[in-house]
Amino acid sequence: RKASSVAPSQPWLPGQGGGQPDLSSPHMTSISDPLTLLREFTIAQRKIELHGEHIVFGETRFERAAPTAYRASGKDRSFYPVDSLWFLLQNADRPHAEYIKECGAQSIKAVSLVDKAKVLSYLKGGSETSASIDIEHAPVVQSVREPHSSKAADEASKALLPEEEEELEASRAQAAEQTKLLEAQVLSARQVFARVMDEPLGVASSAGGEGEADGEATQDMREQADKPMVAARPFIKADFSATKLILKRERKLRTRKTVLLASAASSFPALTQVLETFRKKNEGTLLKESAAKASGGHPRSSAAATHQRQKPPSASKPSAAAATLRPLPASKQAASSRPGSIIIVPSVVTSLVSLWNAQQLLQNKTWRAPIEVKQSGESKPSSVRLTHTFEDGAQGFFTIIDNPSKLTARDWERVVCVFVQGNAWQFKGWPFESPVDLFTKILGVNVRFSDEQPNQLVKGWTVKSLVLSKQKTKQHEIGVTTMMFWQALHKHMACHKPHLLQRSSQHH
Repeated sequence: RKASSVAPSQPWLPGQGGGQPDLSSPHMTSISDPLTLLREFTIAQRKIELHGEHIVFGETRFERAAPTAYRASGKDRSFYPVDSLWFLLQNADRPHAEYIKECGAQSIKAVSLVDKAKVLSYLKGGSETSASIDIEHAPVVQSVREPHSSKAADEASKALLPEEEEELEASRAQAAEQTKLLEAQVLSARQVFARVMDEPLGVASSAGGEGEADGEATQDMREQADKPMVAARPFIKADFSATKLILKRERKLRTRKTVLLASAASSFPALTQVLETFRKKNEGTLLKESAAKASGGHPRSSAAATHQRQKPPSASKPSAAAATLRPLPASKQAASSRPGSIIIVPSVVTSLVSLWNAQQLLQNKTWRAPIEVKQSGESKPSSVRLTHTFEDGAQGFFTIIDNPSKLTARDWERVVCVFVQGNAWQFKGWPFESPVDLFTKILGVNVRFSDEQPNQLVKGWTVKSLVLSKQKTKQHEIGVTTMMFWQALHKHMACHKPHLLQRSSQHH
């Protein structure tokens, strides 16, 4: 093929030499970069409109969700869509809080406060380029010409050579034939569907040759009905990219994880009733066993049992005495005879977990920054005591402190957990040679926010990492984090210090 006599214009990209493109040039609409068009139209104060799902630049339009070459700051480093930058220009003078609220109402991705000033400066011509512009890795975006732009295409086609005009006419004729064929197939499928729906039940099963003829006709109908879908597959494939952009903008309101997390209930009347029934049954069994031991360990004969029933109420004191001999529950005996376990938290108010909020996090499954609790006027406790029942029924009695300098050697044997802040000086003066030696005997826990990078020093220690979210919409995940903490602590205590887990007699 011979080259066309009309050379396509090359788009001007940020950072290239040769100055900026002339907006009055007839080839201005061939620029395929929406970021460049948006900047040039803004500098020249030309009108940019939103028509349905398209952003219109004169005779060129882009889908509003089409990505630009400007990357967002932060973790995802995604490309801003063209409607986000256009909407920012429309609301440049509004307060950022109102702008964010309006973006949510319009389902438009908001430009972050970090990027806002840089984006406006670049789009309005205040700066020539930006470090966030990534032309090399930006997705290729196809522009759409306005309907009245066919005049320029006709002028370009006039400059084609005769051989090219023949090929162009042949391709147009072939496209017209394919369109007619597709319309005929769709019409045929509609007719077949209408005939099948109008046909009463049982007609196809009539006897004789009519049944076989109807079967063959039905098979032909099915084959004809499948042809439109085969022909429509290229169109479905062409719409895949647009559909993918629409799905990308969707926001999940509910997932399997959020459905499973229910609010904590304070009472369970049905379970309480079942447990009360078992308790009364067990008490009756214990009374009978105590009475049998008091009578010498031999079962009473039927005569003795009859004599016992014939005694007046005043004579039935052995049963009351047996009741007084009943032992106390094992949990109460353990609580009165065994000291509790110790958990150490950092003493600084900048730590995510301290005495200011330890009980709220570990017991109430809610989290507030320690500095917020301090500023609200609440006083800092010297220590926090709490009780936790693990999944296997074992109980743990814990004392939370932040001043381990007062602990004795015997107290250090009861330390089961340390919340790690991320500094080695936190363990200064502790009776351990190194953090490695510390975390072989005591469970280490490090808490950080989900948008923070892990501490490099903590990564070299054997500690349990827990993650909290700053977003209020994800506060329900704090319950999951708390559950993971208690599971890790239970596993550590069962392996290294099982004597600090207290169990009732039913579990022995």
